[in-house]
Amino acid sequence: MGRKIRTGALLILVLAMIYTQQAVIYAQNEAEKNMKKTIESENSDGTNGEDKEPEKPGEEEGDKEQEKPGGEDEDKDNYLNNISTPNAETLKDVLMQQLLSNSYSKEEDRVFEYIADNLDTSGFLKLSVAEMAEQLGSKEEIVRNCLDIMKELEPVGVCAYDVKECLCLQLKKNYEDCEVELAIIQNGMELLGKKQLQTLAKIIHVPVDRIKLARDRICTLNPKPAQGYSTGEMTQYIVPDAVVVKFKDYFEILLNDYSCPSFHISKEYMQMLKTEPTFLKR
Repeated sequence: MGRKIRTGALLILVLAMIYTQQAVIYAQNEAEKNMKKTIESENSDGTNGEDKEPEKPGEEEGDKEQEKPGGEDEDKDNYLNNISTPNAETLKDVLMQQLLSNSYSKEEDRVFEYIADNLDTSGFLKLSVAEMAEQLGSKEEIVRNCLDIMKELEPVGVCAYDVKECLCLQLKKNYEDCEVELAIIQNGMELLGKKQLQTLAKIIHVPVDRIKLARDRICTLNPKPAQGYSTGEMTQYIVPDAVVVKFKDYFEILLNDYSCPSFHISKEYMQMLKTEPTFLKR
């Protein structure tokens, strides 16, 4: 019976401690807000009664510091989200800017934009020419010509249907004598990955040194040409609750104070837990 009562008392004390801590935090936040409002009102009253100094010529309004909307608490909550750059250039922006140098018809511009909108995060196209022509209501010849034009744009390899075509586009753009590299990409990537260069040399009928040169060239290619461009979405970062730090002879677990508020048990409550309740003695 005594253990149950002590357990119940402990739970009550823990709940009281949590509610007390939350009330203290809320009171502190309210006090800070009231203090800021008081300071702002005093500053505004003081400036209204005094003569304002004439503005210096050349001083622009943009140089004055502006208040950030949302308050300090919102900035503190979103400090990691601000690291991302949602307003950076997207792959579609880069492609469409390159097409501005030539004059195309309205139908071709519509096809260009449709192709750019249907590229995945790697820069590959997943729709066939027939599917795009059907959805756009255009001729397949026009769609195919527009696709060939976009395959010549930077970054090289974009608008391909798979990795093999992407690498082949880059080889044809960067090297004139790339027959060996093209043959390896089409049929010998597995052997190249296993470093079986002599076997590849026998199959393609070229010296081993030429296979080594082809390997070095292929290693410089980019299998994901759209990598590095913004997707227009905000990056969400994960904030850990705890971090494990390795020291010279031991590990230590550190709690993240930002996401884990600190709680302290009052000495009076601890003393009450150690002493037996008076009603039990009766």
